[in-house]
Amino acid sequence: MVGTRTLARLLARAQIAGAKVVLVGDPCQLPEIEAGGTFAGLQDRLGASRLISNRRQEAAWERATLAELRTGDPDRALDAYIAHDRIHHADSDDDARDLLVDKWMTARADGANVLMVAGRLADVDDLNRRARYVLWDESHIGEDLVMLGGRAFAVRDTVLALRNDYQLGLLNGTRGVVERIDTSRHEITLTTTSRQSLVVPFAYAEAGHLAHGYATTIHKAQGATVDRCYILADDTLTREHAYTALSRGRHGNELFIVAPDRREDERHAPEVENDPGDAVRQAIGRTTAKRMAVDQIEAQPMSRVTLFEQRRREADTIRARIGTGPPDPSRECRHLAEAVEREQDSLENARWRLNNAHTSLERLGPIGRRTHRVERRELERRITSFDAEITRHDQKLTELEASLAERGPGLRARRSWQHEHGSDLDRLQVLDRQIDHSQQLQQSMSRTVERGAERGLGIEL
Repeated sequence: MVGTRTLARLLARAQIAGAKVVLVGDPCQLPEIEAGGTFAGLQDRLGASRLISNRRQEAAWERATLAELRTGDPDRALDAYIAHDRIHHADSDDDARDLLVDKWMTARADGANVLMVAGRLADVDDLNRRARYVLWDESHIGEDLVMLGGRAFAVRDTVLALRNDYQLGLLNGTRGVVERIDTSRHEITLTTTSRQSLVVPFAYAEAGHLAHGYATTIHKAQGATVDRCYILADDTLTREHAYTALSRGRHGNELFIVAPDRREDERHAPEVENDPGDAVRQAIGRTTAKRMAVDQIEAQPMSRVTLFEQRRREADTIRARIGTGPPDPSRECRHLAEAVEREQDSLENARWRLNNAHTSLERLGPIGRRTHRVERRELERRITSFDAEITRHDQKLTELEASLAERGPGLRARRSWQHEHGSDLDRLQVLDRQIDHSQQLQQSMSRTVERGAERGLGIEL
């Protein structure tokens, strides 16, 4: 999220010092606030190491849908959320917000780590206000004791730090629960999510640096991991904002769509009321990703069709030159390694149970074995069963390790080929992504024409 000018100064100083700069980020999440596009531009030119496995979302369909929202068809992604009942509509803005807070409260009562997210600060403040009212009504927080920076605070309130203060031990984004409010010493005592106790002076909150933490902006939520995330969606939600917000929750992420503005004043002509879902669909189809000025200048003289054909020809040339390479057994090797680990755990567990059975049999002693014949026979049966189980696990483990060893040379050959053609493969990945983006853009424009035709509008591209 570092702007181009700031990054340029950083790289210049690093070069003078002989330092190495490692850039870490995700160009498909929130864009730079300032003029940007450098991270994505450098990635296109230099290549990058990538984390390709989604380890946060537990549902396979949600991982696939997020991948579609990230680099595929946002319409298809939204359809998947609708099919799994993750999109909620209401008749009014108030109803949508009340529904969101109600579901948040239910999930919270079930013990889930749940977060509400919105795009605008005003919406975040409104959701926090509604949440606090429900919490106070059900005695989860105390009475408001102080009003600081335009916000009321009570004991057991969840709060969020909005500014770094290293002397206090507070970092921007620190979340905690109010344990005590000392009006005589003008201090608030917090217990953070990392179980750290911090004392925050009223002056920090009075300056507006302490907010309620039940709802937050998408920018503040970026990087967070929760059990469930509930998002207040409107027409300001872009593709990058949607991808960031909908990838916060492990067990579920849901959109609550605000209703269109229903004005009560007199209108001079009939107006068509659009479905609020259409506005969100159009918003998610819009990207706010930044591009470097040099990329904009280079792209101007060439038409979109010519650029698409040029990229496709270059990709075909690279594929013809490097071929497909040796088969890639990395996924199979990973699955085999996981199976080996499971078998090793099962083997250790069986050995532990066998040792327990032997110990129990020894405790009976010679006399106990004669007098407790039933117990003795049961222990002997268990020992025989565990012995057989250990033998099975041993055999399975040997087979898996042999299979994994057989694929070792193939894996090394694949990695050697990837290393040899690293620059070509990086360039090919960039071209494929650009080609996919061009095709998605064309499809989106075609859908726009079709929808216009359905509504009797003449749209020419």
